[in-house]
Amino acid sequence: EEPLAEGHTAIACKAREKVKHVFEVRNYSPAAQTFEVESDMLNVQGPSRVAIGARAVAPYELEISPQSGGTYTGSLTFKAPSGEYMWYTMELTVSAPAEEDTIELRTVVRQAVSVEITLSNPLDEELQFDVLIRGEGLLGDPLFALAPRETGAYTLFYSPLVAQEHAGSVAFINARAGEFWYRLQLAAEAPPAV
Repeated sequence: EEPLAEGHTAIACKAREKVKHVFEVRNYSPAAQTFEVESDMLNVQGPSRVAIGARAVAPYELEISPQSGGTYTGSLTFKAPSGEYMWYTMELTVSAPAEEDTIELRTVVRQAVSVEITLSNPLDEELQFDVLIRGEGLLGDPLFALAPRETGAYTLFYSPLVAQEHAGSVAFINARAGEFWYRLQLAAEAPPAV
């Protein structure tokens, strides 16, 4: 029968920032044991083994570095050579990272203006970003791909239908590379009188 979790750990953090959390690992055996460590969570790191004396408790430090905002659940398991194990459930509540920059776009109603946003792929594999655009009058492709080690420009269009000043944002999200977003200051002026 599966043992109950030793506990539930809720951690709040910010995307692309590292946080450390210490778990207590208990050896109930009358002999010292080395536990194998496994987790189903993405972007967590720690030693792959932890040695614990007989009937002792040892700290286990896990480094958490989520790349994108959201809520993630998973577990951290410590397995003894005897087959016995203990585990924790985890829930990460990850807030979006700080914006990369603020971009100002200004135009006249019914006239489009564009901006190119440069992104780089530092990895040796192709990256495909989901693009989330928020704000009236903003248009752009919903996906943006970069070849390995490539730098490219994403084109965002602003084509307002109403004269107003307002805010918006554009975010680029990839599970491996993380979340990058830009705050947009948008201004649409009334067309000149004819």
